[in-house]
Amino acid sequence: FFNASVTNFPINVTTRKLDANNLEVRYSAVRSLYYKVLTSTNVDGPYTDGGQQGERALEASIPTTNSLVGGRKFFRITGSQAP
Repeated sequence: FFNASVTNFPINVTTRKLDANNLEVRYSAVRSLYYKVLTSTNVDGPYTDGGQQGERALEASIPTTNSLVGGRKFFRITGSQAP
């Protein structure tokens, strides 16, 4: 934590369709770090966080529900020591 090497851990992402309009994106996390789910309509980006602050990880994995409305979406997860 003190030299920021903890942010070098890989983030594993899985998805699960919840219903016709929603998708669960679940990703691995290191407790106390902050994570953001970024989305884009193109795999090459640009990716945006929708103006949301980072979520502090309290568990080893974090689920988020994302709308499928509006067509294809690509997801990217970022982790940092600050929101």
